[in-house]
Amino acid sequence: MWSYGLFLMPVDHLKKSWGYADSLPLLLTFMIIIAISLLEELKVTQDFRRDYLQFKSKTAFLFPLPKKLLRFFLHPLRFILKKGKIDKKSDVYIIILYYTGVLMILSFFYVSFQDPGVKNPIFSSIRDRQIKKYSNILLHDEYYRAKYHATYELIKFGNAAIEPLMKALKSKNELIRNNAIFALGRIGNPVACEALYQAYKDTSVNCRETALGALVDMECDKIKDEIPGLLANDEGRLRTMAAGAVGKFKMADMKNLVIQNLEKVNQYELVTFVETLGVLGGQFTIENIVPYLYHEYHRVQEAAIFALMKIGSEKSVEALEPLTEADNWEIRIYAKGAIKRIKEN
Repeated sequence: MWSYGLFLMPVDHLKKSWGYADSLPLLLTFMIIIAISLLEELKVTQDFRRDYLQFKSKTAFLFPLPKKLLRFFLHPLRFILKKGKIDKKSDVYIIILYYTGVLMILSFFYVSFQDPGVKNPIFSSIRDRQIKKYSNILLHDEYYRAKYHATYELIKFGNAAIEPLMKALKSKNELIRNNAIFALGRIGNPVACEALYQAYKDTSVNCRETALGALVDMECDKIKDEIPGLLANDEGRLRTMAAGAVGKFKMADMKNLVIQNLEKVNQYELVTFVETLGVLGGQFTIENIVPYLYHEYHRVQEAAIFALMKIGSEKSVEALEPLTEADNWEIRIYAKGAIKRIKEN
């Protein structure tokens, strides 16, 4: 059991996921180990009956259990099998299946309390009251921190909170609209795409930016038509997000438009534009990325290195080699790593 738990420790970093999904294999592993132990005990009892029973009566397994607690754990034997001990293989299978089912049911109720997004019909009325409570806070509370807290609580309810959040999009208060847009984006149900697209047309730049991010993350196709205009937008944040969207959607037809804007954006926006070119790839793209290997802002240099590495053309190696002697130690490491990766592939 300890070994399995230790094995799961790096899962968060390896799979970028951690949560309830890991509990089922852990539970099944525990129950299989316990079943094997009980089956082995049955065999030992059959082979060395008197000696083993005498040994067992004097030796506790790991730690001694009080008799009342032991009786509680063995209650399935009395109620289901009408006896007080395990004496055949079928008894083992029955008790293991019984406790596996009990633990899965208890886990479901526990998770339904911890994660409101889990549908539990028994507690649906409680869930609905909670959604209504946080929706009212979002719409009517005078403190913006309370609104933020309510927004994150509504996100936990998942799809059940979509309807009140879509109603909140019609609020005259910019903060409420922006929070609702953010929450719908985090929930990520495509049913909200049309409402988010309408929110993207909001007069508030903050709301437009949040809606654009949500539409891109949810890969709503309707936003693609807006990207050419956004790449030439005077608002830097929207322009940068549009460049990121080109990479996200792999819109190769937008490559020239991205390249045309390279000289128009500031160094912070330039990072995203160069990264997007790395996603789009192509020899013509490489020629436009190489000059930024020597940009004065080191983050742009890093973006250019990773873009060339992503493209993976050996023609990039010659341009990357001088950076292996760069003054910035990070740039040296990234350049060496990129060259190695390109040659390996």
